[in-house]
Amino acid sequence: MGCRYFGSIAAVLFIACVGTAASAQQVFYGGVGFISWEDRAELFPQTSKLLCRGGSDCPHGNIDKMASPYFLDKPYEKFELSRDLIGTREVEGVIMAPMIARESLGITKDVTAGKTSFIHVYRLFANLMFFEFGSGRFISARPVVIQYTDTLDQPASEAEQLAVFSDLVANETRGENTFKRLYERAQTVNPFTFSDKFARVTEVNIGESVEAIISNSVATSAWRTQVGQILEANLVEDTDAPLIPSINQDQLNSELTAQFASASYKIVLPDEIPFRIALDIRRFKKFESVKGRQKTVCHAVSTTLRVNGELGELMNVRFSRTKKACGVVALDQQLDDTFYFSTSLFSLLNQISKQFGDGPDKKFLKQASGKDPHAADHIRRVKKEVFHTGL
Repeated sequence: MGCRYFGSIAAVLFIACVGTAASAQQVFYGGVGFISWEDRAELFPQTSKLLCRGGSDCPHGNIDKMASPYFLDKPYEKFELSRDLIGTREVEGVIMAPMIARESLGITKDVTAGKTSFIHVYRLFANLMFFEFGSGRFISARPVVIQYTDTLDQPASEAEQLAVFSDLVANETRGENTFKRLYERAQTVNPFTFSDKFARVTEVNIGESVEAIISNSVATSAWRTQVGQILEANLVEDTDAPLIPSINQDQLNSELTAQFASASYKIVLPDEIPFRIALDIRRFKKFESVKGRQKTVCHAVSTTLRVNGELGELMNVRFSRTKKACGVVALDQQLDDTFYFSTSLFSLLNQISKQFGDGPDKKFLKQASGKDPHAADHIRRVKKEVFHTGL
């Protein structure tokens, strides 16, 4: 009889158990990890409170216990997940671990008909990571971005913020659960078949008009990183391609250091990335027109998506969102430009990503890339050469 899983990767990696054998289709569960723990005050100030370290009494809750029901004793299409410990005789094998990469909270003041309210947008960025024990070699990742929106009469307190982020990992009372989404994404993963056609979002660049608006509310570096992670999550969801996680746009390192309940562990990323994805957010521009007691406001966005391979550029296509970025509001309603431009951008990125999954949509391309007659050809080429793994 093998040893049992005790809730941290330290146990999985370092406790010796005689008699535990990994079958050909077996993956070991590593527990919940946090990427870049030293930066937790910036990256995940609330959810990091849920990691129980050093035998603490876990005053805010235990994230490993929250995650376990969503992963353990569940069916998987292409492997079996074991809660057993890795035996002393095992020299190779695969670990699956849900990773928290970032959390964000945007609070937007809204004034309508003289009434002030605050729109809260919570986002939790997570990855389901597969890697080899021993070597730490990265195999695959499935990112998700969980979003929850709430409106309050005043900005949420620290305790209220923690309650929301806790619910997003502990239960489904707010309509979403991070671990449930990650479990669903695990169904497409075959951790025993490898591809060398890795891609990565390596750049998110912003124009002057974009920086002027974003910098009024948030740090542009953190915002660019979140945009890259949202694009990455969209692309993986639509294409199931093996993208390398893009944790920090300013520090694209060859390894990730993840903190688990009882130990930290290094995951080694590929040195060579054959395909590099760059997003240029060129311009934000607002248009307004007034009619009676209403006004039409458009938060137009223009971008360029570039994809480069080892032999040169594969794609350089401009996409914009104009008419779709318009809405009608009351004349006295004050709109936060950072919020509405970001929302418009994320909608555009979602549509761009779908072009590589379902194939080029003529109607979308006519609206978003009407001046580029070869946009569909570029999309087909990238879909075939970059996002079609053949696995």
